[in-house]
Amino acid sequence: MEEQKIVKVTPGVDFVRFAPRPPSNELTSRFGLQGRKVLLTVARLCPRKGHEAVIRAVAKLAETNHDLVYLIVGSGPEREKLQSLAAELRLNGVVKFTGYVADERLAEFYNLCDVFVMANQKEDDGDIEGFGMVFLEANSCGKPVGRRTFRRDSRFGNRRSHWLSRDPRDVDELAATLSRLLTNPDLCARLGEAGFATGERRI
Repeated sequence: MEEQKIVKVTPGVDFVRFAPRPPSNELTSRFGLQGRKVLLTVARLCPRKGHEAVIRAVAKLAETNHDLVYLIVGSGPEREKLQSLAAELRLNGVVKFTGYVADERLAEFYNLCDVFVMANQKEDDGDIEGFGMVFLEANSCGKPVGRRTFRRDSRFGNRRSHWLSRDPRDVDELAATLSRLLTNPDLCARLGEAGFATGERRI
């Protein structure tokens, strides 16, 4: 194929729909989020999205962070397994499953959270998550984003990727990273601003 016929299309996001806004009172009340720190994942419930690792990390955090909520948006084949894991770890009041959410309402959910997290995993058959639009959508809402890629930028301690954990399977590291973010609102704000700028450059 001739090179001039090849066009690279960089993923973009709708900055009108996905924008920083106050949390929805209706959703805050529905999921009991008043006065609580909120972690959020928006993804199909399947192994490579890493929900299990985050739930196990949340179990460690919940021992001392009693105001924590992990909100899981999406549906999929892993739901029953993940719900059982949350029950086993005594997280029924901490881990909350919303089920399917229509695209036009996703921005409202991003704006509920303090930190967006998705600890992508490589499956046994080699399947692995590529670039997820949810990262840009959360960035566009001004949220610090947890992802498994790692890039450098001198502005934020040589970390640009809005994620300070390198191994998505290391539950202890994941818990430590989330704890650092949840207890440091200034860091969250700076990373959220950097994420917004990164997403804006991709449109």
